[in-house]
Amino acid sequence: MLGAGVFLIGLSYLDCTQTALAVVLLVLAVTTSGCVYSGYFVNHMDIAPQYAGTLMGISNGIGAISGFIAPFIASTVTVSVSWFIPFILQYCGLIVVVHSGVG
Repeated sequence: MLGAGVFLIGLSYLDCTQTALAVVLLVLAVTTSGCVYSGYFVNHMDIAPQYAGTLMGISNGIGAISGFIAPFIASTVTVSVSWFIPFILQYCGLIVVVHSGVG
């Protein structure tokens, strides 16, 4: 996940005229994130094959909370500051998750 964070940090340094590079960085960030998920989805079957669906629902439900919290935080932060701060916060969050053993 650190690879995706690095690409998003690079994205925050671009201006509006560098659209092609922005698309390339976003594609690379999503690609590296996708490589991580292949192990994530199999993990539920390894831990408890009988309850894999329930575990997937619980973990995805908790993970989906960021889907409605992140836009609120980003809109609050970007009112007075540039988009650089949300990208840095996201990268710091990835570092915390990776080093905590959760990700």
